[in-house]
Amino acid sequence: MRLNKFLNEEESPTKEMVDFYEKRTKRHIDRVIKNLNTIAEERDDLNKIALLTRGKTHDKSKYSNKEKIPYVWLTWWHKEKNAGRKFEYPKGVEKKIKVAAKGHVSINKHHPDAHTSPSKMSNIDIAEMIADWAAMSQELNNSLKEWADKNIGSKWKFNKEQIKLIYELVELLK
Repeated sequence: MRLNKFLNEEESPTKEMVDFYEKRTKRHIDRVIKNLNTIAEERDDLNKIALLTRGKTHDKSKYSNKEKIPYVWLTWWHKEKNAGRKFEYPKGVEKKIKVAAKGHVSINKHHPDAHTSPSKMSNIDIAEMIADWAAMSQELNNSLKEWADKNIGSKWKFNKEQIKLIYELVELLK
């Protein structure tokens, strides 16, 4: 049975894959919300209502027609990779994942790629970004600080004030 009318039979993920995606994505969003709540409780300099609102809308686009099925495949690929198993996408799926991922990071303000420059990100954008990074770190049981160290400066060029805020939030959520 096809799960999306825009895909051919080969490109439709299984019900097991969709169920895993939905469960994993909900857990991820719940972690982001928890992290944003921690930031809101500890940081008087950041707008609590804006932080809590971001939690309610975090990654909402991943449930849209444009993103959901490609992200189901991507999530399954990561699941298999993390389990040490090789997994290959059906023909044409990888290209759809790249388009969906590019769209996702270009419209969600917690991604530096949604801005003309990372230095244009607001403090609320940065707080949601760190809450997101922390959620991934919590899921994968790896170091949030190492992820920040690896990406700040090499992948994204933040200004000095943003870097200070980023590391303060990393310290808060570690």
